[in-house]
Amino acid sequence: MNTRFRHPVLRRLAAVLPMLLPFVAAAQFAPPPVPPALDWTTDGVSAPDGAPWPASAVPQLLGAWPFDDPSLLAGYRSDAPVVSSNLFLVPSPWGYGVRLSPDLPSSLRLGVRQVNTNGDFSVRNGTVSLWLRPDWSPGGPLAPSVATPLVEVGSPGAARTGWWAWLVNPGGHEVQFLGQARGQEVTWLRAPVAFRSNQWMHLALTWSPTNSALYVNGARVTQGAGVTHWPALAERSSGGWGLGGDVTGLRRLRADFDLLLTANHPLPAAGIAGQFASAVASQGSGATPEGALASMAAGSEFGAPTLPANHRSGLWIESALGAMSGAPGGWLRGTTAGVRYEIFAAGAMAGPWSLDQSVVGTLGQNWTAFSLASPDIPNGFAVASPFADADADGLSDEFERRVSRTSIASADSDDDGMPDGWEVQHGLNPNEGDGHKDPDGDGIVNALEYLHGRNPGVRDLLSLISVVASTATLVEGGATGKFTLRRTAPLTEALQVGVDWTGPSVNGSDYSLLLPLITFPAGASEVSFTVNPLVDGLDEKDESVIVTVQRGLLYGRNTTYSGKMTIQDVDRPLAFLDVVDPEAS
Repeated sequence: MNTRFRHPVLRRLAAVLPMLLPFVAAAQFAPPPVPPALDWTTDGVSAPDGAPWPASAVPQLLGAWPFDDPSLLAGYRSDAPVVSSNLFLVPSPWGYGVRLSPDLPSSLRLGVRQVNTNGDFSVRNGTVSLWLRPDWSPGGPLAPSVATPLVEVGSPGAARTGWWAWLVNPGGHEVQFLGQARGQEVTWLRAPVAFRSNQWMHLALTWSPTNSALYVNGARVTQGAGVTHWPALAERSSGGWGLGGDVTGLRRLRADFDLLLTANHPLPAAGIAGQFASAVASQGSGATPEGALASMAAGSEFGAPTLPANHRSGLWIESALGAMSGAPGGWLRGTTAGVRYEIFAAGAMAGPWSLDQSVVGTLGQNWTAFSLASPDIPNGFAVASPFADADADGLSDEFERRVSRTSIASADSDDDGMPDGWEVQHGLNPNEGDGHKDPDGDGIVNALEYLHGRNPGVRDLLSLISVVASTATLVEGGATGKFTLRRTAPLTEALQVGVDWTGPSVNGSDYSLLLPLITFPAGASEVSFTVNPLVDGLDEKDESVIVTVQRGLLYGRNTTYSGKMTIQDVDRPLAFLDVVDPEAS
């Protein structure tokens, strides 16, 4: 489940420019700039509600959205939507179109006035043009069951304070154009439209204070009254305008949309016809508009793209930004109390992505509010997913797909002895075998830092080990002696130290067996072990027992890292008595 926040994108003009030319011609510039220049001071979008349409307003194109960019939805000459959630890019005759999810709440809202001060939509005087591929035929099971906006500004309400709407009526067989304001609702235009499932069609609506007109596939099919009621400037600035559904995301059309255009003046009939013909010609499907439309209807049926199968069913983001909330964030809908969810952010759909934050489902409600924490991504995409860790490496599956690009089937993607989650936590590369490296230069390689719970990015202070002997001499079968190993700070952790037992005395024969690994308990600065000299029954010289601290990666050797005791031999030679018979001869 993903959502989109504002993100300006430079658009390709080649496919769109032929469709913009009718707007240029209608603006009557001589010579016309290409594209026509924007001037927010003369676009009329923010004209006072109580004043006539300003005579100083200059006819101009306000925005164009070809929906062909992988970063999704940013329009030519226009900012990206202020709210968009659960949308899909789908193939169209011109590249890509956009589809609101047919299964989950989905919303696409744009700004009436952009952040860069350019206007996007004029409720009092203008044109909106779009291509539509419905997933219904009139009266069919997928047709709208309630009046659903093709385009709306504001939102309806019992008080009828501010709504401007171009609707598809229940049953999907006609459209109407209406407004609510000052406690009244006025319908300016109503006409049947022969929607055909899975076939692209061109729709355009023009309006002014004196009249309105509806066009289908380049031809005017009806005219209506002029616009007299519209949302107040403050309301339409905060709520924006939407395509294909209402502001809640619950009421939406099952359709694909492409080549959305808006202007601040009614485009004449010849301009609409020219725009339609240019769009048909640009997709190259036939020599005539009729042949092109027939070709555009061919192909697979309207299939609903599915969300990735990663336990996100029913989860979606209702986003808000700027004038709508004052901060990039929104509401994570469909959450479960106590469940952990991760929210990822990026400046473009292709990434790079980062983990912005984790939230926990709120008790007693199925939504959780959030604000993006990433200061360097004020405008971009957000994706949310419940935490799931298939390989138990400490990283969520979504994190491994989007951020670390590691395997969700292996806890150690690079097979270097360190789990992916530990490597990410400590700034290592989980896709590079770097267990042998020592980035902090403390003599402890990364793999050992992991095994001993250390930080590979912090140079560790090593304990120095020294050896002290309790006595210089032992006697076979006599009193025992002790070797004491001492360590300097740090003492907080247990420490194992390897030692060598050398002679010429033999470990386990000349003295009781001593092990080659000595353990300092946590907090202990010294540890002692007993040397018990044994009687071996051999006539031999005195022998020494020597203990030497081995070199180690987790500790150092002090200057006195070896100790010695001498075991004196107590065995004596046997005496033999030869008895001689004195009488023997």
